Amino acid sequence: MIAGGPVRQGRPILGTHAAACRELGIDIIAAADPNPARRDSFGAWWNVTALFDDPAQMLATSKPDLLIVATPPETHEQICLIGLDAGVRGILCEKPFTGHADGAARVCAAARLRAVPLVVNFNRRWDVSHQSAVEQLRQGAAGELRTAWGCYTGSLRGNGSHLVDTLRMLSGDEWTIEWTSALTSATDDGAVAVVLRSSRGARAHLAPVDDASYFVFELDLFGSAGRVRLVDNGNDIRFSHPMPSRDFPGYHYLKTRESLPRDTLPSSFTRAVAALAAAVETGAPLAVQPETFNGSLELIDSAIRCAKGKRS
Repeated sequence: MIAGGPVRQGRPILGTHAAACRELGIDIIAAADPNPARRDSFGAWWNVTALFDDPAQMLATSKPDLLIVATPPETHEQICLIGLDAGVRGILCEKPFTGHADGAARVCAAARLRAVPLVVNFNRRWDVSHQSAVEQLRQGAAGELRTAWGCYTGSLRGNGSHLVDTLRMLSGDEWTIEWTSALTSATDDGAVAVVLRSSRGARAHLAPVDDASYFVFELDLFGSAGRVRLVDNGNDIRFSHPMPSRDFPGYHYLKTRESLPRDTLPSSFTRAVAALAAAVETGAPLAVQPETFNGSLELIDSAIRCAKGKRS
């Protein structure tokens, strides 16, 4: 098993891939990181002695069953393909997968060709509360989606890709670009605002919070019969439904009627790794197929193309 979970000041972040492996009883046999301090800190904390600065060397030497790719996004495609060539039996690749739809398609095709299970960890897809929200929305808990509003910090290909994928997951719709803010033609990513139109006519407004000193990830979906909000950085999901007003007869106001279990996101790492292990060991089908995310990346690619060269 290879895991490169992030480490801060020598201690692991809650919910890392390495912690998920230990929780599931999966041995971490090696790790690779070009940064010596990070590599040594990871090895010391997780008691891993087979440490490498190059993933190809690690794969050739350690010959793991499973590979976890938690490196900078621009390296994901190459490392996944190296892992497949090295004969790994399963791969978990962190969001935003390859970052681009064409690279994602190449990795998916290569994994299918070799019959190797591939898990993409857009972790809200593996979270129990988000899955419960999806099920309720499919059953009509908020009616037909009318409009959505979301905000994120960071770049569109970074945290923005997570917001786009969460919108697609919750709505169940396919979306097209209606408008974007400007992005200089010399760059391939940035804090881009986007207006999307769904296949059923709903409109979504997703906007970055520029130069913020904090992290934010929130999404608000308004339907014909209610509302669902992802607040507290997406760790708190609330359903609201119309209730008659006691003060203004004839009016109905939205009232929060249900909050799903909070702070379940850290356990999504464990659920994703467990799904990969089950697929490898028993052939169990993955609840979320890797090609699912290609649509999100295609949408982001389209938004970036639209934003490039526009006058602000």
